[in-house]
Amino acid sequence: MRNNPDDLSNQLLGKIKFWLKGEIQSVKHNPLYEDDDSRESGILEGRLECADGLLNEIKKWEKELYG
Repeated sequence: MRNNPDDLSNQLLGKIKFWLKGEIQSVKHNPLYEDDDSRESGILEGRLECADGLLNEIKKWEKELYG
């Protein structure tokens, strides 16, 4: 149904999950991610940790709400 808040929420959540998965893949395929001496590596590790953690929290919340 058009303009249904549930539909909008589901669409938004789908876009967020898609973006988080893309962020994870982007970091994992960045050549600087494996460079232990790079400052950029630390930043990438933080981005990966944040995106992965949020994706896991969303999955946990969905399981709590929908079983």
